[in-house]
Amino acid sequence: MNVKGESTIILKIKSLYPDLKPSEKRVADYILTNRESFIYSNLTSASKAAGVSEATFVRFSKTLGYEGYRDMHIAMAVSNESPSQADLEEGIEDLSVDADTTFTEIPERVIGSSICALNNMKKTVDIQEYAKAVDALENARRICVFGLGNSAFVAQDVVNKFTRLGMFVQASSDSHAQITYAVSMEPEDVAIGISHSGKTQQTIEALRLAREQGARIICITNFESSAVANLADIRLLTASHEKTLQSETLVSRLSQLAIIDMLYLGLIQKNYDRYAPIIEKQNATVVPMFFREP
Repeated sequence: MNVKGESTIILKIKSLYPDLKPSEKRVADYILTNRESFIYSNLTSASKAAGVSEATFVRFSKTLGYEGYRDMHIAMAVSNESPSQADLEEGIEDLSVDADTTFTEIPERVIGSSICALNNMKKTVDIQEYAKAVDALENARRICVFGLGNSAFVAQDVVNKFTRLGMFVQASSDSHAQITYAVSMEPEDVAIGISHSGKTQQTIEALRLAREQGARIICITNFESSAVANLADIRLLTASHEKTLQSETLVSRLSQLAIIDMLYLGLIQKNYDRYAPIIEKQNATVVPMFFREP
């Protein structure tokens, strides 16, 4: 797990890719498809191969957070992700279903893409952001969770888990209700926005309104330069970069649920003496009610 949150350069590129300029996407495409040759290239040869100017390549390096081409090039060369390992993970990640897929291949493809996404997230999770999120939730007066579509199911999981800890949590899949929650928030509250793309308009609007009320914003998204991420005080990033809709439906939700479990268990660990008796009492009550011996 990455304590400093320094993701591998490949995952960083994929996270920023949707918001890159066209010329920068050419640089990204070149690096993603020519990783090994890029390591042995210089600025002039790499720019020529990518079909861009040297200035564009330098600008791309700065977009990724490096001071220039040299720093990005070194980061690629010393990355823990060797070209062969990167190719392996890319192959797993792209195990989507198409017209040529055989029925018996589907289990392997679904499981493979899920494993890939979680392994990638293990590399990119930022422990400092995670710690800030747990602290914010621990001290929140009220928590409102905003998500639509698949993210609405994840939002409901937040309610189910955090309510078990006695926290005041609200979520609704109705966009009008979300706006009502957002405009009634206060500075002591925390808003959680969940959107894989970071472009869900209703979620963006709800977070914007919550921010105007002074609430602290946590986002769970896949793209760190997305609109949802730009509204957030704390960013928790997934790392699933599927190429097809059907794989995104499963894998993005799985990654988001993993983050929710991280937050839930983090709260319990930090306040074990407080929350352990609550959970034990709930288990002692619920288990006999729903799991009776014959």
